[in-house]
Amino acid sequence: MRVLPVGDDALLVEVGSGDEAQALHAELLRRRAEGSLTVREIVPAARTVLLDGVTGRARLASELAASEVPPAPRARARRCASRSATTAPTWRTWPRTGE
Repeated sequence: MRVLPVGDDALLVEVGSGDEAQALHAELLRRRAEGSLTVREIVPAARTVLLDGVTGRARLASELAASEVPPAPRARARRCASRSATTAPTWRTWPRTGE
């Protein structure tokens, strides 16, 4: 895991895979919900997670750099006819408008 400062109050966390980015995103959301992480936005991408509006950026950067990415949460992905359950996509499906 590599943690890079961005602007005045943001961090970009680079991880090794999309699964790790997804797991880190879930863990950061959990921490924010329980009140142990003060951050305005948590934005996942392919292999990174952007934390914007970070309070205590230097402290958080050192904590993240010293930690390991938690295991990915079990996804409730739909089974695809052409894929097995273990390779089915795990990205969240957003509801369509008008449904």
